[in-house]
Amino acid sequence: MAQYALESSNQPIGISEYKLMQLMPENIKSQLPTIEDIEATLSDNLAEK
Repeated sequence: MAQYALESSNQPIGISEYKLMQLMPENIKSQLPTIEDIEATLSDNLAEK
C-alpha cells in the first residue's frame, strides 16, 4: 500500500506503523521469520563485526 500511495513521491518519508501482516495471505505468513528471529540474526551479525 505504501508503495502505491507514494509511487510518484521522490522525497524521503518515515513510516511509524504498518499493517502488512493483515494483508498477507496465510500461506506466506507461515514462511516468514518471526520478529524474534530477525532480532536474533541482527544481534548475531552485529556481534561478529
